[in-house]
Amino acid sequence: MAKMGISQLNIPGREKIMIETEFLEDFSRSLFLEKVSGDAEEYRCFVGLRLDPKNYFLENKRSRRYENTEHERDCQDIATLMTARNFPQGDIQKTQKTVIEEIVNLYKVELESDKQDSQSWINVKRGQRGIWQQVYDWLWKYKFPRWELDHLFWEPLKHKTSGLDWIKIRSNTKVRNWEIPVIEPELLPVGEPLWISIQLPPEHDYLLLLYRGLTQQCFLCPSYIFAPEYKLSDNKILMPQRESFWYQKNQDGMKLTTPGTQEFVAIALKEVLDLDWLKPRREEPVVAWTSDRLTQLSQWLDDNPNSWQGCYQQFTVA
Repeated sequence: MAKMGISQLNIPGREKIMIETEFLEDFSRSLFLEKVSGDAEEYRCFVGLRLDPKNYFLENKRSRRYENTEHERDCQDIATLMTARNFPQGDIQKTQKTVIEEIVNLYKVELESDKQDSQSWINVKRGQRGIWQQVYDWLWKYKFPRWELDHLFWEPLKHKTSGLDWIKIRSNTKVRNWEIPVIEPELLPVGEPLWISIQLPPEHDYLLLLYRGLTQQCFLCPSYIFAPEYKLSDNKILMPQRESFWYQKNQDGMKLTTPGTQEFVAIALKEVLDLDWLKPRREEPVVAWTSDRLTQLSQWLDDNPNSWQGCYQQFTVA
């Protein structure tokens, strides 16, 4: 199995390594929170070494054929690296098994959303190999890109927003005449039709609505599927819009299908943004976050501080 590329962002080498290191440390710290300190640190040490890209080609424990040969000193393995950090390994395969079980249990919903066959990672058939490589692939192909966009763009954007609450979400299917609902429930029902209403401040006629779910990062407005028109009438919007693909097909509200915390940033603009990728099109029903797009948006927001306001809110779907 070839070692896959990691970051898709155009970041200088040293900074890229620092970001990857920070991600791996952050991921390791999320594991074994209920274990006693010593055990937890041993398992986190294994995670940090085994899933580090620079150790991809190292074995957990080197082959016996190198023992007592002139090559033995040059043949590092994960077990040796752990011993050097005061975590000697009597059975490193058992350590790996415990770590993978923790990852599968803790990130079960996320793994399912990413369509990973994670049960095969813990129900290993006799003689089956390559399990940790599958965990590695998921970590760097799926989880890291989301974390990287969060780290470089989403978190800084949240800190630039106000404490206002423009966004209302309601599951009432009796919404009629496109009235704006005024109260949202504490918990949003998973898989049920939902209506999002937003009232912008005066003199702000355009809306960008960024959405961050468990595994999805995108613009809900503008979008071909939910809100093709982001110039608002009377500074308010109800989504899905009547002319959207979703409403034309379903005649109902949108659905959030993954339980957990759902985050939104609404950006109210005084002027239109002339960016090609913001133009709704069938080929990309919702506009996905990319580093280039978020870089363009962040730069415009920084250059035009008096032309926009922002609002951050989060909701729980259960």
